[in-house]
Amino acid sequence: MLVELVDLAPSLALFARGITGRDYEVKSTDEFTGKVPQTSNGPLHHARAVYLPPSYAAFTDPSHNRGAFRVMALHQLGYREFGTFSFDMAVAAQSLTGLFEHAERQFEPRASEL
Repeated sequence: MLVELVDLAPSLALFARGITGRDYEVKSTDEFTGKVPQTSNGPLHHARAVYLPPSYAAFTDPSHNRGAFRVMALHQLGYREFGTFSFDMAVAAQSLTGLFEHAERQFEPRASEL
């Protein structure tokens, strides 16, 4: 059964605040005005908004569709909480300088330990 985001947005915003301790607006992907990511399943990024589909009906039980919205919101919040949007390859390369020293060594092939 179809579940509309507009009906869940207030409770999902409260859910997001409970998870992160910060306020987020919950908006439909139809309202997103920024740059769309190249991958279709990537997050829509905005500092204080979580963008979710306007409706969802993958399950026949509406409670499962509401749960799917919570999972989608957690997924989006996870990008923010764990710094996915702030990742910088140059900074990562600087912190892994010792790794490149090991990459130059040649190791003998060995039988799998499995």
